[in-house]
Amino acid sequence: MWIDPQEHQIVRFLFDNADWGSCRAAPSSASIRRRRPMTMGRYFDNVWLPKEIAFNFGATFAPASYTFRYDREFYDYRKGEVSARIRGYVPKEP
Repeated sequence: MWIDPQEHQIVRFLFDNADWGSCRAAPSSASIRRRRPMTMGRYFDNVWLPKEIAFNFGATFAPASYTFRYDREFYDYRKGEVSARIRGYVPKEP
Protein backbone atom coordinates (compact mmCIF):
# COMPACT_ATOMS: atom_id res chain seq x y z
CA MET A 1 0.00 0.00 0.00
CA TRP A 2 1.44 3.38 -1.03
CA ILE A 3 0.20 6.42 0.90
CA ASP A 4 0.70 10.10 0.07
CA PRO A 5 1.58 11.60 3.49
CA GLN A 6 0.70 15.18 2.51
CA GLU A 7 -2.74 14.22 1.21
CA HIS A 8 -3.38 11.46 3.80
CA GLN A 9 -4.58 9.35 0.88
CA ILE A 10 -3.93 5.80 -0.27
CA VAL A 11 -2.50 6.15 -3.77
CA ARG A 12 -1.88 2.53 -4.73
CA PHE A 13 -2.89 -0.92 -3.54
CA LEU A 14 -1.11 -4.10 -4.48
CA PHE A 15 -2.54 -7.49 -3.61
CA ASP A 16 0.20 -9.98 -4.37
CA ASN A 17 -0.42 -13.74 -4.16
CA ALA A 18 -3.48 -13.42 -1.95
CA ASP A 19 -4.61 -16.69 -0.42
CA TRP A 20 -7.11 -18.77 -2.37
CA GLY A 21 -8.65 -19.98 0.87
CA SER A 22 -10.74 -23.07 0.28
CA CYS A 23 -10.99 -22.70 -3.50
CA ARG A 24 -11.32 -26.18 -4.98
CA ALA A 25 -10.24 -24.98 -8.43
CA ALA A 26 -6.67 -24.43 -7.24
CA PRO A 27 -4.90 -27.78 -7.53
CA SER A 28 -2.08 -28.50 -5.12
CA SER A 29 0.25 -29.61 -7.94
CA ALA A 30 0.16 -26.24 -9.75
CA SER A 31 2.26 -23.14 -9.20
CA ILE A 32 -0.11 -20.17 -9.15
CA ARG A 33 0.88 -16.48 -9.23
CA ARG A 34 -1.55 -13.59 -8.70
CA ARG A 35 -1.06 -9.85 -8.64
CA ARG A 36 -3.75 -7.16 -8.49
CA PRO A 37 -2.60 -3.52 -8.45
CA MET A 38 -4.95 -0.52 -8.31
CA THR A 39 -3.80 3.08 -8.69
CA MET A 40 -5.79 6.12 -7.56
CA GLY A 41 -5.63 9.59 -9.13
CA ARG A 42 -6.66 13.03 -7.90
CA TYR A 43 -9.04 14.46 -10.49
CA PHE A 44 -10.92 17.16 -8.58
CA ASP A 45 -10.39 19.05 -5.32
CA ASN A 46 -10.05 16.41 -2.60
CA VAL A 47 -11.65 13.74 -4.80
CA TRP A 48 -9.58 10.63 -5.47
CA LEU A 49 -10.92 8.17 -8.03
CA PRO A 50 -9.54 4.98 -9.61
CA LYS A 51 -6.97 5.67 -12.31
CA GLU A 52 -6.16 2.12 -13.35
CA ILE A 53 -6.71 -1.44 -12.21
CA ALA A 54 -5.08 -4.62 -13.36
CA PHE A 55 -5.29 -8.33 -12.75
CA ASN A 56 -2.36 -10.59 -13.54
CA PHE A 57 -2.68 -14.33 -13.13
CA GLY A 58 -0.23 -17.03 -14.01
CA ALA A 59 -0.29 -20.75 -13.48
CA THR A 60 2.19 -23.49 -14.25
CA PHE A 61 0.86 -27.00 -14.64
CA ALA A 62 2.75 -30.12 -15.72
CA PRO A 63 2.21 -29.69 -19.49
CA ALA A 64 2.40 -25.88 -19.84
CA SER A 65 2.36 -22.41 -18.30
CA TYR A 66 -0.50 -19.95 -18.73
CA THR A 67 -0.61 -16.21 -18.18
CA PHE A 68 -3.70 -14.00 -18.12
CA ARG A 69 -3.74 -10.22 -17.88
CA TYR A 70 -6.56 -7.70 -17.60
CA ASP A 71 -5.94 -3.94 -17.55
CA ARG A 72 -8.40 -1.09 -17.33
CA GLU A 73 -7.68 2.65 -17.39
CA PHE A 74 -10.13 5.27 -16.20
CA TYR A 75 -9.97 8.78 -17.66
CA ASP A 76 -12.06 11.74 -18.70
CA TYR A 77 -13.86 12.06 -15.40
CA ARG A 78 -16.33 14.92 -15.37
CA LYS A 79 -17.59 16.83 -12.42
CA GLY A 80 -21.34 16.59 -12.11
CA GLU A 81 -23.09 19.95 -12.34
CA VAL A 82 -26.57 20.20 -10.90
CA SER A 83 -28.88 23.15 -10.52
CA ALA A 84 -32.32 23.31 -8.97
CA ARG A 85 -34.99 25.87 -8.16
CA ILE A 86 -37.29 25.48 -5.20
CA ARG A 87 -40.76 26.91 -5.61
CA GLY A 88 -43.34 27.26 -2.90
CA TYR A 89 -46.59 25.33 -3.11
CA VAL A 90 -49.83 26.89 -1.92
CA PRO A 91 -52.83 24.58 -2.06
CA LYS A 92 -56.04 25.97 -3.53
CA GLU A 93 -58.95 26.38 -1.16
CA PRO A 94 -62.11 24.38 -2.02
